[in-house]
Amino acid sequence: MTVLEQLDKICPFYSCAALMPAIILSVFFGLSKNKGLKVFILAVSVLSIIAALFFNIYIFILKGAFSDYLFSYNLLEAVQAGFIFFAALNLIIFITVGNFYRDNFIQILILFLITILISVFFIASSNFIAIFVSFVLLSAGIFQIVTVLNSNTGTRQINSISEYIVKNDILRFFLVSAFSILLLFTGFSIIFGASDFKSFLQILESEKINATLLKTGIIILFAAVFSYLFLFPLQGAYIRLLKKCEPTTTCILWFLYFPAGIFLFLKLRNVFFYIADNSSFYLSISLIVAAALTLIGANLGAIKTTSMRRILSFIFMANLGMLLLALGLYGAKTIDRQTFTWFFIANLFLLLLSYLPVFTVFNFIEKKEGSDSIDNIAGLARNNKTIGTALIIILASFAGMFGTAGYLARIHIIKPFLGFLTSGNSLYEGVPAEAGNAFAYAGFALALISWAFLAVNIARIIIILVKKPHNNKTYAFPKSYYIYSIIYTLAALWIGVAGLLEIYGSDIYITGYSLFNISF
Repeated sequence: MTVLEQLDKICPFYSCAALMPAIILSVFFGLSKNKGLKVFILAVSVLSIIAALFFNIYIFILKGAFSDYLFSYNLLEAVQAGFIFFAALNLIIFITVGNFYRDNFIQILILFLITILISVFFIASSNFIAIFVSFVLLSAGIFQIVTVLNSNTGTRQINSISEYIVKNDILRFFLVSAFSILLLFTGFSIIFGASDFKSFLQILESEKINATLLKTGIIILFAAVFSYLFLFPLQGAYIRLLKKCEPTTTCILWFLYFPAGIFLFLKLRNVFFYIADNSSFYLSISLIVAAALTLIGANLGAIKTTSMRRILSFIFMANLGMLLLALGLYGAKTIDRQTFTWFFIANLFLLLLSYLPVFTVFNFIEKKEGSDSIDNIAGLARNNKTIGTALIIILASFAGMFGTAGYLARIHIIKPFLGFLTSGNSLYEGVPAEAGNAFAYAGFALALISWAFLAVNIARIIIILVKKPHNNKTYAFPKSYYIYSIIYTLAALWIGVAGLLEIYGSDIYITGYSLFNISF
């Protein structure tokens, strides 16, 4: 067997192979406290992540989809892996800025790189055993990173709050993911015991899909995803942890913990499509009600608090509610499968484009002021027009401003309604038109209201950015902050203009391909 034939066997894990040099070197020098070695390991880690991102794209274009007994790698998986690598490239910057001078910095990098490696295996997993094992390891990796980041080992105390109290909140927070893992194990066990199936594809192709035990297992799996994603923002432990933890922890939760739950659901999406197509009326009612509670609670929470971390977290939670609403809208037959999946992926990348630069600037100000009060950013756009303008554009994009990347994601949750608002036909089989459409209209109204609420919360931040400050205090941001903010601002505008050209029928794709014709 030739070397090329051997290499073909690791497809689609070339990106994982690109991470291995950094992991091996990090392990070899893991106990070192030498500054030069830290810089060397950091440089190798960054280059490895860049190489992994490149190979993820290049190998998929070169070799196409991949599938075997344990793994499958299609366009959706390639996009998810690309998200993780791009997020990792940004997260390693946060980790470095906050932890470079700690004695255990290289150990933090080891945990981070291994967790990213496991993420790719989780994304590609299609067999129940592979999904469960990789998900457990991924959750354990995220937990370990968060724990080490909030440890005082090898450095001065992180803040005035006891390390014991912070770690207690970490444990309470991750009890939810442990509960989700238990539900996941139970669901897989029931499905395997009732049918001997080992993948979701086998379930959909089988005549046993309507068996009671099989349905029970599937319901438990969806409960696992729901508890993992939508209960954690409501925990008191999460709110307390958010206030007390090392700032990088927040980004780890947002861009590793949260996407893991989304990716787990996307593995279940075809099963969800089947269930929604056969019982869409009652399912969509439940999902729309759950989305309403999540959206209202999150938006009201953001309005009431003055903590920037909590405001961003509540807005993040509202975005979770929008994803939950998308599930109900599919059940209401107002969006199709392609739009459904596109919306999920688009919102993930919108979070990356919006939260990373905003959090970078706000975290810098928090460190200077010693608190995360929203009053600290008063007049920032007046005193620092470059960064202030960049933040305003990025925040407006997240709110859905016309001509930006955020508009493309927001309009696609509302646009499908416009075609049938005047239709008298029921969206549900066997249900009177008046009753069926009432719930569809409720979803439409909820989407509009949630969008308006989000706009209000974003407008609140923007107004404080541009209002006259109480003093003329200015912040000396490093040059890298200017470059970082400008790059993300240009990306939001570039994608927004590209999307508008497509919406209005132009055949000029400034991104090189059609954004809306990507078929997952």
